Amino acid sequence: MRALLLLIPIWLLASDTEEITLVLNQWPKDFNSKNLEATCGLFAPNAIAVYPDAKDRDYEGICNTFKAIFKDPALTFTYDAPNIKEIIVDKDMAAVRLIWVLRVFKDNKQIQSVTEIGLDVFQKQPDGSWKIRISSAYPG
Repeated sequence: MRALLLLIPIWLLASDTEEITLVLNQWPKDFNSKNLEATCGLFAPNAIAVYPDAKDRDYEGICNTFKAIFKDPALTFTYDAPNIKEIIVDKDMAAVRLIWVLRVFKDNKQIQSVTEIGLDVFQKQPDGSWKIRISSAYPG
Protein backbone atom coordinates (compact mmCIF):
# COMPACT_ATOMS: atom_id res chain seq x y z
CA MET A 1 0.00 0.00 0.00
CA ARG A 2 2.81 2.42 0.87
CA ALA A 3 4.47 1.86 -2.53
CA LEU A 4 1.18 2.59 -4.27
CA LEU A 5 0.86 5.94 -2.49
CA LEU A 6 4.29 6.99 -3.76
CA LEU A 7 3.01 6.75 -7.34
CA ILE A 8 0.07 9.10 -6.81
CA PRO A 9 0.81 12.68 -7.94
CA ILE A 10 0.93 15.11 -5.03
CA TRP A 11 -1.92 17.22 -6.44
CA LEU A 12 -4.31 14.30 -5.91
CA LEU A 13 -3.51 14.18 -2.19
CA ALA A 14 -3.08 17.83 -1.28
CA SER A 15 -5.42 20.81 -1.36
CA ASP A 16 -4.76 23.36 -4.08
CA THR A 17 -3.16 25.75 -1.58
CA GLU A 18 -0.97 22.97 -0.18
CA GLU A 19 0.11 21.87 -3.64
CA ILE A 20 1.04 25.40 -4.71
CA THR A 21 3.00 25.81 -1.47
CA LEU A 22 4.85 22.53 -2.05
CA VAL A 23 5.66 23.47 -5.65
CA LEU A 24 6.95 26.90 -4.63
CA ASN A 25 9.10 25.45 -1.83
CA GLN A 26 10.58 22.85 -4.21
CA TRP A 27 11.46 25.41 -6.87
CA PRO A 28 14.51 27.00 -5.17
CA LYS A 29 15.93 23.51 -4.57
CA ASP A 30 15.61 22.80 -8.30
CA PHE A 31 17.01 26.20 -9.25
CA ASN A 32 19.93 25.96 -6.81
CA SER A 33 20.86 22.51 -8.14
CA LYS A 34 20.70 23.90 -11.71
CA ASN A 35 17.99 21.45 -12.73
CA LEU A 36 16.83 23.30 -15.84
CA GLU A 37 13.90 21.02 -16.66
CA ALA A 38 12.44 21.25 -13.14
CA THR A 39 13.20 24.99 -12.87
CA CYS A 40 11.35 25.67 -16.13
CA GLY A 41 8.66 23.20 -15.07
CA LEU A 42 7.20 25.68 -12.60
CA PHE A 43 5.98 27.72 -15.57
CA ALA A 44 3.08 26.95 -17.90
CA PRO A 45 3.83 26.64 -21.64
CA ASN A 46 1.98 29.95 -22.19
CA ALA A 47 3.68 31.73 -19.27
CA ILE A 48 4.61 35.40 -19.35
CA ALA A 49 7.18 36.96 -17.00
CA VAL A 50 6.82 40.69 -16.34
CA TYR A 51 9.55 42.66 -14.58
CA PRO A 52 10.20 46.42 -14.44
CA ASP A 53 12.63 47.78 -17.02
CA ALA A 54 12.73 44.44 -18.86
CA LYS A 55 11.02 43.09 -21.93
CA ASP A 56 8.23 40.61 -21.14
CA ARG A 57 9.41 37.03 -21.57
CA ASP A 58 7.46 34.00 -22.72
CA TYR A 59 8.19 30.42 -21.60
CA GLU A 60 11.13 30.09 -24.01
CA GLY A 61 12.59 33.41 -22.86
CA ILE A 62 12.18 32.46 -19.21
CA CYS A 63 13.98 29.14 -19.73
CA ASN A 64 16.71 30.74 -21.85
CA THR A 65 17.40 33.14 -18.97
CA PHE A 66 17.75 30.22 -16.55
CA LYS A 67 19.97 28.37 -19.02
CA ALA A 68 22.32 31.38 -19.29
CA ILE A 69 22.43 31.80 -15.51
CA PHE A 70 23.24 28.12 -14.98
CA LYS A 71 26.05 28.21 -17.58
CA ASP A 72 27.78 31.30 -16.15
CA PRO A 73 31.11 29.98 -14.81
CA ALA A 74 31.99 33.16 -12.92
CA LEU A 75 28.81 33.58 -10.87
CA THR A 76 26.55 31.36 -8.78
CA PHE A 77 22.92 32.31 -8.23
CA THR A 78 20.77 30.88 -5.44
CA TYR A 79 17.25 31.47 -4.22
CA ASP A 80 16.10 31.19 -0.62
CA ALA A 81 12.82 29.45 0.11
CA PRO A 82 9.97 31.82 -0.71
CA ASN A 83 8.19 33.85 1.92
CA ILE A 84 4.62 33.13 0.88
CA LYS A 85 2.33 35.90 2.09
CA GLU A 86 -0.99 34.81 0.65
CA ILE A 87 -2.54 32.27 -1.73
CA ILE A 88 -6.02 32.86 -3.11
CA VAL A 89 -7.51 30.02 -5.15
CA ASP A 90 -10.60 30.34 -7.33
CA LYS A 91 -11.44 27.28 -9.42
CA ASP A 92 -8.53 26.75 -11.86
CA MET A 93 -6.71 30.03 -11.10
CA ALA A 94 -4.71 31.14 -8.08
CA ALA A 95 -2.94 34.34 -7.08
CA VAL A 96 0.14 34.13 -4.88
CA ARG A 97 1.77 37.06 -3.10
CA LEU A 98 5.32 36.19 -2.11
CA ILE A 99 8.84 37.42 -1.55
CA TRP A 100 11.92 35.79 -3.06
CA VAL A 101 15.53 36.49 -2.10
CA LEU A 102 18.11 35.91 -4.85
CA ARG A 103 21.77 35.76 -3.82
CA VAL A 104 24.66 36.14 -6.24
CA PHE A 105 28.10 34.72 -5.44
CA LYS A 106 31.52 35.14 -7.05
CA ASP A 107 34.44 33.06 -5.82
CA ASN A 108 32.19 31.73 -3.02
CA LYS A 109 31.59 35.27 -1.69
CA GLN A 110 28.19 36.86 -1.82
CA ILE A 111 28.36 39.98 -3.97
CA GLN A 112 24.66 40.81 -4.22
CA SER A 113 21.31 40.09 -2.64
CA VAL A 114 18.09 41.00 -4.41
CA THR A 115 14.68 40.92 -2.74
CA GLU A 116 11.90 40.36 -5.25
CA ILE A 117 8.31 41.12 -4.28
CA GLY A 118 6.09 39.06 -6.50
CA LEU A 119 2.56 38.34 -7.54
CA ASP A 120 2.25 35.11 -9.50
CA VAL A 121 -0.89 33.91 -11.20
CA PHE A 122 -1.08 30.12 -11.29
CA GLN A 123 -3.31 28.13 -13.60
CA LYS A 124 -4.32 24.52 -13.09
CA GLN A 125 -3.04 22.46 -16.00
CA PRO A 126 -4.89 19.67 -17.83
CA ASP A 127 -2.91 17.08 -15.82
CA GLY A 128 -4.11 18.67 -12.53
CA SER A 129 -0.80 20.34 -11.65
CA TRP A 130 -0.46 24.06 -10.90
CA LYS A 131 1.95 26.18 -12.96
CA ILE A 132 2.71 29.87 -13.19
CA ARG A 133 0.82 31.55 -16.04
CA ILE A 134 1.87 35.14 -15.22
CA SER A 135 4.87 36.03 -13.08
CA SER A 136 5.27 39.61 -11.97
CA ALA A 137 7.95 40.84 -9.60
CA TYR A 138 9.75 43.99 -8.67
CA PRO A 139 12.75 44.82 -6.47
CA GLY A 140 11.81 45.27 -2.83
